[in-house]
Amino acid sequence: MTLLQDGSVLVAGGEQDNVKLQTAERYDPKTNSWSAAAMMGDGRSRHTATRLADGSVLVAGGRGGTMASMAERYIPDSDIWVDAGTEVETNTVRAATLLSDRTVLISGTRDGTALNAERYDPLTNSWTSAGAMAISRTLQTSTLLTDGTVMIVGGLDVAGNALANTERFDLGFGIAASRRPIVTPASSPLTPLIPWTVTGSQFVGDSEASNGQSNNSATNFPLVQLQRVDNDALVDLPTTDWSATTATAPTTCTLARGPYRETVITNGMASIAVIIRVGACDRIFSDGFELR
Repeated sequence: MTLLQDGSVLVAGGEQDNVKLQTAERYDPKTNSWSAAAMMGDGRSRHTATRLADGSVLVAGGRGGTMASMAERYIPDSDIWVDAGTEVETNTVRAATLLSDRTVLISGTRDGTALNAERYDPLTNSWTSAGAMAISRTLQTSTLLTDGTVMIVGGLDVAGNALANTERFDLGFGIAASRRPIVTPASSPLTPLIPWTVTGSQFVGDSEASNGQSNNSATNFPLVQLQRVDNDALVDLPTTDWSATTATAPTTCTLARGPYRETVITNGMASIAVIIRVGACDRIFSDGFELR
């Protein structure tokens, strides 16, 4: 199951009477009802389903037919499935994690024999190797940490024995810790519709973008990025005012309440994330009625 940006839930594939299902459905909690969604290109089960930063859903791996090695993306607004390239390795019961650079890390395999992890890049719609894992494993957990690394824990080895060891995947931006922005944990929750001010240090970096010469840098101002803890959905908050120690961004009621990882990115250098909480959106209309 995958939570979509509109609050509905996508359920795709599965298995019934040893038949891999090609069907997909969406559940709307507002109406407590189910509706059919477009069918996948092929039936599959035991696959991963990851919501990407643009709201689409990447379905990869699993057991299936001729397209088991092919990944697909579901576009909710159009209710269509599109090709998402061919994976480096065809495996089932893998773990998928959305990384801070918006790529997806896939690790593990059904029988614990494959060592290689891989990454999917939605910008190029392509797959690349992410190197060999320390130990082959399946049924492991894969969790994005606040420093941008991924913690992989447990699972089973090729003989079906439970694994007690762990390992971490480092995206490896190659940035010295002394150059990265530092975010101070917030003492109160973010309230949508009220401008959000992040405090810390080194929000103005040391590349040429910091002095206004931004020809070779992505931005000459800090970017605030939020990532939900429960489903890894990414939200960018464009800053309207900033200094070396603060960055202020407007917010809207599209931010769902709950915990988020908050990161400040300055001249392509990301801070270690801190956990913040987004509260309920309070909207008061001119007629005096209040919607919460």
